[in-house]
Amino acid sequence: EQSELVFVSKRGRKHGREEGWDGDSAGGGLVIALALWIRDNGPARGWKMPAGIVALAPWLDLTHSQLSFHLNTLNYLPPIVSDPSYITKGHRSHYYTPHDSLNSHQYVSPLFASNSATDKSTHLPPTLIQLGSLERLRDKGLMFAADSFKHSPVRVELYEDMGAHLSNVCNKGVINCAKDAFERIGEFVKRVGAAGVSASRAKESADGFLFVGEDSLEDIGRVGALDIVREARRELDAVNKLERQASAPSSQSQWIQNDTRLSSKLSVSL
Repeated sequence: EQSELVFVSKRGRKHGREEGWDGDSAGGGLVIALALWIRDNGPARGWKMPAGIVALAPWLDLTHSQLSFHLNTLNYLPPIVSDPSYITKGHRSHYYTPHDSLNSHQYVSPLFASNSATDKSTHLPPTLIQLGSLERLRDKGLMFAADSFKHSPVRVELYEDMGAHLSNVCNKGVINCAKDAFERIGEFVKRVGAAGVSASRAKESADGFLFVGEDSLEDIGRVGALDIVREARRELDAVNKLERQASAPSSQSQWIQNDTRLSSKLSVSL
C-alpha cells in the first residue's frame, strides 16, 4: 500500500484523468491493482482514476488458479520461485507477499476483485489487455475480463502463437506481430484520449475479445474467451487421466487437482 500511496500522492491529485497507466507482466498487475485501490479509497482523498490502462500480459493471480499457467510450458516464466533466502515451502511462495494467505487479496491478485453491473463507481476505466495464446498468464487475463470485470470497458487482444510471455513477441512473424500490437496500443490511447482513431479501426469496440492472427482478426466474444479457459480444464483432465492410468501422477497435477479456485471462477453464467 505504501508504494501505491507514494505514486498517487505525487501524481494522482495533479493529473487524475489526464494520464493513462501502462505496465507489463507484474507491472501490469500492479497498475490494475493500483486502479482498484483508488477505486475503493481514492474518492475520499480526492484522487481520480486514470483515463485508461494498458496491461501487457498482466500478472493478475498469484495463486495460479488458472490452468494456462501450468499447461503453457513454452514460456520463460518458471512455475515456482526457488530462493531459500525468501521463499519457504508452505508459507511463502512469492517475493510480493510475506505469506501465501495474502495471495488471493484483490490488491495482490486483481482476478479476485469484481465490479457491479449497476454501480459504475465499481468499474475500471477503459483497459486494454494484450495476451499471447501460448503464454502462462493467458487465462488470468481472459477470466479477469470475461468474469471478474465483465461490466467494465475491458478489451482483450489475444495474439496467436505467442508463447514468450510478452504480448509483442511471437514465435513467427515477430516484426509484423509486434508492429500490429503496438499500433493497437496507439489506437487505444487515441480512443481513450479522444484524439481520433484510424478509419480502419474506428468501428472496433472499446471492449470485447479479439483473436489476432498473422493475417486475420476474429471477435471471439466473452463466450469464446471462457471456452478457451474451459478447454484448458479439459486438456488438464486428459493429462491427469493418463497419469492416473500410469499410476504415477506428477506433483504438479496433484496440486492442480486439489485447487478449487478454478471451478468457482468458471461457475459463471453465460
